[in-house]
Amino acid sequence: MKVKDIMTKAVVAIDPQSTVRDAGEILRERRISGLPVMDGESVVGMITVTAIMRFILANIYQPHVTRESMPDLRLSDLIDSEKLNVKVNQLMTRPVRSLDEEDSVDEVMKLMFVENKHTLPVIKDGRLIGVVGRRDLVEVM
Repeated sequence: MKVKDIMTKAVVAIDPQSTVRDAGEILRERRISGLPVMDGESVVGMITVTAIMRFILANIYQPHVTRESMPDLRLSDLIDSEKLNVKVNQLMTRPVRSLDEEDSVDEVMKLMFVENKHTLPVIKDGRLIGVVGRRDLVEVM
């Protein structure tokens, strides 16, 4: 089986100058784990739920917990923090590891688990034509 057989073709992407809040909303609404970051026609990075959660936990939640004794503090109480206005280009993963539509699904599985990638863009002739996420791999099983 090939990447073209399992990839998501209706790709949602985000601009590098969008905010972490914007990315989080798209990820939540679409129930996906990663977004390609596009500068014009070029994929310049990937923004993932994991990167956003690391940022939130390190920069929003943790400082409140260590500064104040707040055993009942909930992360949702801090979500409207100005830190969520950080630009996607500051958190995105780069360089981008991409796939070809003719790559085998077996190779993609190995790549995802060896390099710990969750979502990978599929590029053809320099253009984004799809994405493959771990959820797509589950569909194959």
